[in-house]
Amino acid sequence: MPQDRILIVEDNPSNLFILQAMLRKHGYEPLVARDGLEGVAMAETHLPRLVLMDLSMPKMDGVTAALEIQRRLPDQPIAIVAVTASVTDEQRRQCDAAGFSGLLPKPINLPDLISTVHHHMGAAPQA
Repeated sequence: MPQDRILIVEDNPSNLFILQAMLRKHGYEPLVARDGLEGVAMAETHLPRLVLMDLSMPKMDGVTAALEIQRRLPDQPIAIVAVTASVTDEQRRQCDAAGFSGLLPKPINLPDLISTVHHHMGAAPQA
């Protein structure tokens, strides 16, 4: 079973900083990958319960990375939530088809992020 870990896969330093700060404020200490390839490797190594996956990244885009995580870890209940500034109907369809567990639009809204995290992780950790 995956540990109570959250993996952020995000190449933009500002977005990464904001996501980390929001999660830390609520008692989580997220793991970080800076591109899709690193995200796949870290998911295999750390078996997070939740992955917050940027869709537009170098080396491997978020959709491809999500599909690869699911291919490599078919028996692991890892929720992968897309994080993107491009929230179109086509993007939503693509995420649904790739097996994403949800989609968070950028800029990230703290209540939406924490609601999504609690949905996939359960109650917030004790600080």
